Amino acid sequence: MEQGYFRPFSQCAPYEQEDAPGLSFRKVLPEGEIADVDMGLVTAEGPTHKFPGTHEWDQVYLVFRGTGAVHLGGQRLRIDEPGIVFIPKGTEHSIEVDAGVTMQYVYVNRR
Repeated sequence: MEQGYFRPFSQCAPYEQEDAPGLSFRKVLPEGEIADVDMGLVTAEGPTHKFPGTHEWDQVYLVFRGTGAVHLGGQRLRIDEPGIVFIPKGTEHSIEVDAGVTMQYVYVNRR
């Protein structure tokens, strides 16, 4: 039987993405700790707009701080805290953060 744990975000491994200026990342739940799921914490300082991308898996953003917009398959949807964004696999998406705002969200990938 696996043991539960508590891990502060400050102890989660930081990483970078070249296509994401103004954003910082921490791997909250690395791949392999739970089958088919990984999670990360994203902190974005506005104004910024992450370059569009797609994935071959469903993704969820749990937005708990900040305001901005998410671009999903050609639609621009307003984000206000707190909230959830569902991104179906294969959908082009990007995140936009308002000027002077810090946005934080946890993404969940279901592979």
